[in-house]
Amino acid sequence: MPRFHFHRSAALASAATLLAMAALVPLGCQSDRSNEMGRDDSAHSTKMKMPAAKSDGEFAGMMAMHHEGAIEMGRYEAQNGSRADVRALATKMADAQSTEKPKLESIARDAGNGRMQPDPMMQEHSMKDMEAPRAARGAEVDRVFLNHMIDHHQSGVEMARAAMPNLRRDELRRMATKMIDDQSKEISQMRAMLNQ
Repeated sequence: MPRFHFHRSAALASAATLLAMAALVPLGCQSDRSNEMGRDDSAHSTKMKMPAAKSDGEFAGMMAMHHEGAIEMGRYEAQNGSRADVRALATKMADAQSTEKPKLESIARDAGNGRMQPDPMMQEHSMKDMEAPRAARGAEVDRVFLNHMIDHHQSGVEMARAAMPNLRRDELRRMATKMIDDQSKEISQMRAMLNQ
């Protein structure tokens, strides 16, 4: 699935690129320094601390892109996973974020962040992020999905919490609050599934 970013300023483009690089990483290592890549050989991959969105349009644009990763992973698990309970949760999450994404894109457009253009770096990261799920077989597909989605949800929750003080639209604040609540619950569900 192609990735896009919303052009408004150099700062936004930089934040969007950082977001794409962190969108679909497995559970594990977080850099000690904001906005810098960090590696932990004991964990699966790379994790970055995301910058806080400074406006409604920036948050909506960044979160719409973030949703793309969850939708892609969820759809893949729903079609290829071996566990019915994990497939059902993946479908639920992909459906929820597919519903939210156009609303976020509409807010981004309304706020002046809506001119979308394919970004080769984001497309490359999207391809790499799906390599582990596609290489897995059987029950490993479910385990890889759960690990990746836990981390993806954690970064989404962090983004929403960090942006909350800067959000002005009531609708967007409600959406961000719902994302925090829903994804925090789903993180707990997924962690429990990993232990089953």
